[in-house]
Amino acid sequence: MTQPTNATTTRTRKTTTPVEVVGRGFRKSDHALVWMVTSQSETNRWHQVTQVGECRFHAYTCDCTAAAKFHRPSCAHRDAVRTLLAVEEAEWQASQPPTITTPVTPVTRTDEERATAPLYRDNRSFSIWKA
Repeated sequence: MTQPTNATTTRTRKTTTPVEVVGRGFRKSDHALVWMVTSQSETNRWHQVTQVGECRFHAYTCDCTAAAKFHRPSCAHRDAVRTLLAVEEAEWQASQPPTITTPVTPVTRTDEERATAPLYRDNRSFSIWKA
């Protein structure tokens, strides 16, 4: 028995237009972030990808048939939004100045230096204007 070729085992999709994020905004009802993404199969149709949750690991929902009918965890529209956000994050990280971490050494004072401080000697009030 021969193995099937790669072309017969993988499902190919006819794409007339590439998936592209064309707009972004937020919903007024719950302030969820929303992206509009072009459709792969239909021209002049956009799909709405919405961010669900406010933590670092967001979940995204899409109104396409792959998400609604087949309950797929990811579709091309959500992947396009994730890719856009990853590129924007990388660009933002590249634009930030590098952080310089130098060890902080504590200042040590001798007993003589501590003894000359006004509050070290007594608790009486003092004025910074008088010598």
